[in-house]
Amino acid sequence: MSAHVLINSFNSGEFSPLLEARTDVQKHRSGCRKMQNFIPRTFGGAHSRPGLVYRGLTKSAEVADVTRLIDFQFSESTSLIVEMGGGYVRFWKQGDLVHKSPGTTPAWELRSDWVASAYVAGAKVRYDSKVWTARTVTTVAAPVEGAMWTSKAHDHLPGDYVMRAGVMYYCLAPHIAVSDTEPGAGALWASHWLAQTVYERPSPYTTAQLFEVQFCQVNDVMYLVHPDVPPQKLSRLADDAWTLLPVDYTWPVFYDENVTETKLSVDATSGKDKTLTATTDTFVPGHVGSPFLIAHRREVATIDLRLYKSGYNTSWILGKAYTEGDKVHNKGGYYYCYSNHTATVALEPGDGASWASRWHSQGIDPLQVSGTMRVIGEWQLFTYENWAGTLYLERSTDDGATWEVIRTYIGNNDRNVNPTGTQDEEALFRLRFVDSIIDDATTPDGRATLEASEPKTQGYVMVKQYLSPTQVKVDVIKPLHSTQPTTTWREAAWSDARGWPRTVTFFEQRILYGGSRAHPRNLWGSTIGDFDHFRYATLDDAAFSYLLSGKPNVIQWLVAQSALMVGTLGDEAVASGAAAQTTITPTGVNIRPQSNFGSAYLPALLSNDVVLFVEGDRRTVREFVYSFEKDGFVAQRMTLLAEHITRGGIVQMALAQKPEAIVWAVTGDGRLIGMTYERGQEVVAWHQHPTDGFVESVAVVSGQAPAADEVWICVRRQTSAGTQRYLERMDPEHWNKVEAELQPYLICCDSARAQEYETPVTTVTGLSHLNGREVCVLVDGAVHPMRTVAGGSITLQTPGTVVVVGLPFTALLEPNEMELPLPDGSLRGRRLRINRAVLQLWKSLGCEVRHGPDTPWETLYFRDTSMPMDTAVPLFTGTKEIYLEGRHQESMRLQVRQTDPLPLNVLALTAKLDVYGD
Repeated sequence: MSAHVLINSFNSGEFSPLLEARTDVQKHRSGCRKMQNFIPRTFGGAHSRPGLVYRGLTKSAEVADVTRLIDFQFSESTSLIVEMGGGYVRFWKQGDLVHKSPGTTPAWELRSDWVASAYVAGAKVRYDSKVWTARTVTTVAAPVEGAMWTSKAHDHLPGDYVMRAGVMYYCLAPHIAVSDTEPGAGALWASHWLAQTVYERPSPYTTAQLFEVQFCQVNDVMYLVHPDVPPQKLSRLADDAWTLLPVDYTWPVFYDENVTETKLSVDATSGKDKTLTATTDTFVPGHVGSPFLIAHRREVATIDLRLYKSGYNTSWILGKAYTEGDKVHNKGGYYYCYSNHTATVALEPGDGASWASRWHSQGIDPLQVSGTMRVIGEWQLFTYENWAGTLYLERSTDDGATWEVIRTYIGNNDRNVNPTGTQDEEALFRLRFVDSIIDDATTPDGRATLEASEPKTQGYVMVKQYLSPTQVKVDVIKPLHSTQPTTTWREAAWSDARGWPRTVTFFEQRILYGGSRAHPRNLWGSTIGDFDHFRYATLDDAAFSYLLSGKPNVIQWLVAQSALMVGTLGDEAVASGAAAQTTITPTGVNIRPQSNFGSAYLPALLSNDVVLFVEGDRRTVREFVYSFEKDGFVAQRMTLLAEHITRGGIVQMALAQKPEAIVWAVTGDGRLIGMTYERGQEVVAWHQHPTDGFVESVAVVSGQAPAADEVWICVRRQTSAGTQRYLERMDPEHWNKVEAELQPYLICCDSARAQEYETPVTTVTGLSHLNGREVCVLVDGAVHPMRTVAGGSITLQTPGTVVVVGLPFTALLEPNEMELPLPDGSLRGRRLRINRAVLQLWKSLGCEVRHGPDTPWETLYFRDTSMPMDTAVPLFTGTKEIYLEGRHQESMRLQVRQTDPLPLNVLALTAKLDVYGD
């Protein structure tokens, strides 16, 4: 019996071998036994993947090291790949490694010793093993910290760049610039400097920590977290100017208030190098570098001001006669006459040329200004009795150095006010009164009272040295109210002693951190609009901390969507405001458990409105999506039909959106795999992408339209020089080149270099990264014989102008066996033989077909008699039929492969076969 079997879709991807007999599965017909180096498109076809273009070496080639890639996306036109290695980060932009610009690099300067002489502002000297900078013109006295001098421990820190004698140097160790450390010349220079132009920054992350770092980004700032490292902030100032520093909190994250009888006290309310003492064992060495909040109850929560006639209510008048003891106000100032005179322009108080010969300035009348009070949260102002004048409510955010008026009230005998307000950040408040300029002796005195609702004042200290379990050295960061011992204190929520946050995201204008060693299920949210401020209050925009209910499963990832998605080691939950369509606030949150599959410690991906996460076994990928039937979220298994493909465990994922959504992943055994994902069309298709090497990392940044997104990998390859670690980028222009049939420029090989010459050449250089390797060659769009790279070059068979050289890869496509209904039953159990195969191709060239793994490959030919023999065969679109030689088999094993560095885009396969047996 003869039959024709049509397969016109491959968009279910590679199937697990365990499903080989499940022809009843809906997606079986569009699935494949093998899909290697083919990408299934949503439309149904299978397209050989773009080649990987060699971009450069990573910093380290040691097998024991690893390199992780992460994406830094500032805008569609500005995106970079961050290369993370043990102790460093480097940057790649538009396919190239970023180098430091000499024009922005300072010249190295020898630091001379201080001598007893005056120095101009900005002068730098070495004294007492420190570097001193003059703040102003100095005296001949030795430098001391203060108004004239400021000091620092080093001239140069790791990550600094300098120029000397036309050579750029990178600082390796902190030091002062002395002759022994002069770059390229000093006796010790090699231990302090490295001659390089590649731009990099020191990093606190070790090799073992790299793949546990999670991050989120806003504009040109990226926050990074790891459970054993303080949160870091990576900031881009320019392509060759970055900072990677611990987050400098304006108000740190503190844990719950102390509930024990332990009291803390500091021996001063302000200053550095003070002593923090506890009444019981409290401190451990891991507290160094962490803050403690210390609060005291206010003795007085109000300030009062008498609103009276001060005598300065009379304006100064030109030409008037003044006698000793007269009081006036003029242009905002208050003045007391100490010498009889007649008012002239020269004697105008505070403004005339010789006013000080007749008047004393009183500044602000001290009897008309209240004391100060620290206020945070709600406050209320009251006035009583009768008063005439102007009452000012003033605020200072710099500890009284300057004051701003925030409220003004004008009264005339019988007006009283009772306003309220809220102060988000702690500040000093005071009252100031200016009495009426109307000289009405009958106006009685009044009174104003400012009341703070918060009964406690808070300050905090930073631990700088561990002394004992009951004492540490601290710097006072925010002034304390008292030196008295208090039980009202809070330890830092994060420290080396308690662990650091594990995951981070942005949500509802806050930054949210999740989980730590001591607090595995805690969520911490910043103040709205201020990502580095975590002062708790009851205001809706204040910082908050919440504990997830349930088992103590540590938080593994956070994803911001319409609600906050939370994945833990054992369950998944959704957090939102306490009421519908509201935000999370310090007083309202609704955390709803949704499923209990649990997650690996890997960042989840957001693809449109769906969250994709990896289960704890690192083998199962799930889709966390809202279900109208459940009225909640469900976590469907995305690897159900391809459970085999994640063997080795997923270590990293990245999402490409253009030309269509593909989740790229790297496994622990060094494989690159992908999942074409279009939920609206029910497309979930896995595919494998073997290459000649061990893939360590993958990252994706947006490509500039109309190019595809840029897929970058870090891969270890073998050359004649041994193991090398390369950064390679999947050709983002591949699909456009195929569409436009730019055949000479197609890159369909790995670790590839493409070069174009003005005139034909026979020798191609620039291939040192492929020394000792056998490579495929594409010359002006035609495949040439394989060559072995020696000395970084190869010799072509014939001259050419556009040459692509790289490592060959095989693209293999084998559809699932089809169930063919026969008049007398199933196809299974019978013998069959495929005589012919018909392939419908799109812009393709080079193809081999066979029936079964034990039969020879048959080559599909594209050149015909009308084509000149000395030119490349053009890409082909249409139908090709091929006759197959093979024996009878018990299954339909039609295989298609591409071994040439050319595209193969298969839209459909038709197998023409004969069936035997009953």
